[in-house]
Amino acid sequence: MSYEEPRSHGEQRMAFIEAAKENRLDYVRAHKAADAGQRDADGKTALMWAAEAGHTAVALELVDAEAGLVSNDGSFALIAAAKRGNLELIQALFEKEGRLRDAGKLSALNHASRAKQFEAAKVLRLKTIETMDAAMLEQLRQRVAATYTEMAKKSQQAEVKSHNMAIFRSFFEAFYSLSCSGID
Repeated sequence: MSYEEPRSHGEQRMAFIEAAKENRLDYVRAHKAADAGQRDADGKTALMWAAEAGHTAVALELVDAEAGLVSNDGSFALIAAAKRGNLELIQALFEKEGRLRDAGKLSALNHASRAKQFEAAKVLRLKTIETMDAAMLEQLRQRVAATYTEMAKKSQQAEVKSHNMAIFRSFFEAFYSLSCSGID
């Protein structure tokens, strides 16, 4: 595909975003200093588009410049990476976007689970736990214990959905592995 240099600043901005959509790593590298952080009409950045399209190399190139930015609808690049199960990009984005929530108050973990990207959800859970301080870990332990107790009661009355049990087991395993590793 031949690519014509844009004539105006608006065309240049769209050219940068289009290059990210089209997985044009050389163009993105050449224009990143001038055009990173630019947004389309929906407030989406080149990083968001690259993450949605699964263009990992382009997305990784843009992490330092655009991670942490949120679109008009409240989405961000980590959500796209989580929905696609892109573990490499999740690792790169987590530090800047791991605590963000979309307009519906959903995290990237919620989106990964909904998209049935269970390995991505596991990575996001573990990374979230790794960033917790002692007080937050204690709150999590108490919530897990309360959830387990309630689920045990409900299991006597009706069958507990396997997905909910899988999520609980994952949190329990992560918490157990952290407590066994001697992390305070």
